[in-house]
Amino acid sequence: MHGALTFSESVGLQPSLEPEWFDPTLILDAPLCVDPYLLSDLEHSDEFSGAHDEVVRFFNHQLDSLARVGGNPSSPTTRRVIANMHLPEVPELCLGYTAAGTDGLGSGTVLAKKMVAAMALAIAAGLKDVEHFEELAILGKGIGPDRISDATSNIIKWRLAEYTERVCEQLGLPVEDHVLEHARFDSGQERWVAVEAALPTNPHSGHPLLLVPKRFLRHLPTLGSDEFERFFSRRFRAEHKEEFNKKLLGKRDLERAVEEARSNKRRRDEFIAASQAIASTPYDFESDPWGLVAWEQPVRDYVGENPQTLEQPMDAESLQAFVRDLVAYFKHFVEEQRGWDLLWNDDGQPRRESAAQRVFLGISFLSCRDQDIDITPEANMGRGPVDFKFSKGFAAKVLVETKLAKNTRWLKGVTAQLPAYKKSEQCSLSEFVLIKHNDIHDQKILDLQKAAESAQQRGLDIGVTIVDASRDKPSASKL
Repeated sequence: MHGALTFSESVGLQPSLEPEWFDPTLILDAPLCVDPYLLSDLEHSDEFSGAHDEVVRFFNHQLDSLARVGGNPSSPTTRRVIANMHLPEVPELCLGYTAAGTDGLGSGTVLAKKMVAAMALAIAAGLKDVEHFEELAILGKGIGPDRISDATSNIIKWRLAEYTERVCEQLGLPVEDHVLEHARFDSGQERWVAVEAALPTNPHSGHPLLLVPKRFLRHLPTLGSDEFERFFSRRFRAEHKEEFNKKLLGKRDLERAVEEARSNKRRRDEFIAASQAIASTPYDFESDPWGLVAWEQPVRDYVGENPQTLEQPMDAESLQAFVRDLVAYFKHFVEEQRGWDLLWNDDGQPRRESAAQRVFLGISFLSCRDQDIDITPEANMGRGPVDFKFSKGFAAKVLVETKLAKNTRWLKGVTAQLPAYKKSEQCSLSEFVLIKHNDIHDQKILDLQKAAESAQQRGLDIGVTIVDASRDKPSASKL
């Protein structure tokens, strides 16, 4: 189904099915990573038996090759290792952190060189092999959770293909013959090779789709660089609590200590041992703290039971009206149809901004898929100047930014970033959607409305919609 939101919808699976595999959203990557540590910790007798060992072998092979030439950057061997370390994103998984649809950045030549530089540091420090390749990410800056996931997914891509083939065969799902490039590393030939597989196809991108067991997915890797920094920062602060209290040590001292710890083998081993002692767990899809999947069925039900009779926009003016109607539709869902439930965690804390953005994207996509309107989730959604761009042809464009009132960055967005971005994109309208979880942010809302009025006086058409996501609203009979 070309207009499908998720993989299961695209192949006609019943929503009641609770699969062991992650059911990806086809139009937007999920900020999850394939955690190499869990490949070992949760190993089963299936396609992934020996997967962690394969990952470690790959990196130790590259380390050994680099060590034989002393890390000489001009050596043909070093250039071959850099080529081998070119680990692009695996778009077939619909995982990643760029938030720009399902085509992320991957690991290009610059990132491959960063990883090889980290290997050279490891060799210089006397490291001959690794038990967990994430140790290289600790040594090298810029090797984040997405790179760890990309590296792991590339090395085991052929296993993911075999797993997907088995799942599809068991469920009788439609597949097509695909060639997966960069799917397996052949150490004998010193190159990546392709594999052929019968896989489902993403109707939006045309890419083949790969399924991954939920047990291997986390929001952040167990042994990542950021985790090491947090671990050692906590330890350093605890060990020097008195000096920090007396202002004898500060942020720069902490940063310097963390950098020194990165190159200290004993410190890295302490971190790995401490992480292993605390059982690492996959992402909790049931409580879904990031709001990655909880929204899909309620949003689908809402749109199906409350269809919008929106006229297909033909020009910039009608596109403006269309998007504002969509925003009102989203507001009605959150405020009147218990959509606010999707914006709160089970522990009573508000979900992150990305949860609200996914709900808005789902409602918009399901409402627009028959209207020939392109919805583009912008790169760095939630961090950049705009979250979504609606377009009809070349001339008609509308920007939408969806933010939580408790955040502090949005005011700059409506006063500076959004108008500038609007001008560069030649958009006719910008719509700012601010979501409040309680009343303590009402002053911020007034600030936003004043900023929008000021922008309008300067000739900028910026609409503002306030969405009340507070819980336990009174029923209509009690009003």
